This record gives sequence, C-alpha cells and structure tokens, in this order.
Amino acid sequence: MNDNIPNPYDNSSAHILLSQIMLKQQRITITFKLDDYNFFASDIESRNIELFTYQISGQALVALVNYIYHGELQLNDVDPTNPLFEEGDNTSNEVNKQVFKILLDNGYTPHIRPSFIDIPNRLTATFKGAYGAIILHMERDNETSKLLQENNLLS
Repeated sequence: MNDNIPNPYDNSSAHILLSQIMLKQQRITITFKLDDYNFFASDIESRNIELFTYQISGQALVALVNYIYHGELQLNDVDPTNPLFEEGDNTSNEVNKQVFKILLDNGYTPHIRPSFIDIPNRLTATFKGAYGAIILHMERDNETSKLLQENNLLS
C-alpha cells in the first residue's frame, strides 16, 4: 500500500468475503464508484450477501470481469491493499465511463436502457455474464452518445 495515501477502509476483509462468494460460484452484481476516500471502488452484492464496497486496482477489475463472464477465480493474484487512487476532480461518473470504454474495447456488449425509460440525461449499461452482471450508471452526454454510435448501441 502507498503509505503517502491514507486508506482507513478494511479492503482486505472485503477481498476475503469476495473470494468466498466466488469460490461458491454465486452470481454477483457489481457497480462502480469513487469511494469516500477517493479510491476506485465497486459495490458488490450477491443473493446471500448484502451490498459491500471493494476497492479495486486494474488487476482486480480484470479479475472481476473474468469472474462475471467466465467464472475464473483470479483474486489470489490481487493485492487488496493497493487499490487505484483517483487524484484530481474525477467523479463516479468518470469512473463508470472508464469502465464502459474498457469493456467495449475488449469486445463485451452491454444491454442499454432506452433513454425514454431511464432517468433523464443518464445512461445505464448492463453487462451480463454467466456469473453476474456489471451495471454502469453515467451521464448521457456527447462522449457516451458517440461511444454508443461507434459500437452500434443506439438507444
């Protein structure tokens, strides 16, 4: 862990819990955000476990996506004490856009909630796999509209 950035959250316990959920091959639902300490984080829940926060690194993001889509258990290689820290004015909206772009760039196709039934000016994209779903909420703006058009995902 970077000692220059204080992180009072017990991410190691969240990591252990997430590993136990994955070992049981439970379906999980994941959303992304910046947490209260400005770390890149996910909110995770399963049928039996209430929503909890798990701070993530790039390696953890890959492990989560591989679990959702392929059931692969890769958390043993992830250091839970070294999540990504967001400096500057980034927001949860920006985090969700980053994840959206990464998933699209890697060939994953989301279900897009049509704009007329979504919250005004919001884009909701759901990536569904055999072991759960990733739900992204972001601002519907020129950038996201362009991404939708480029990937033939008009809504």
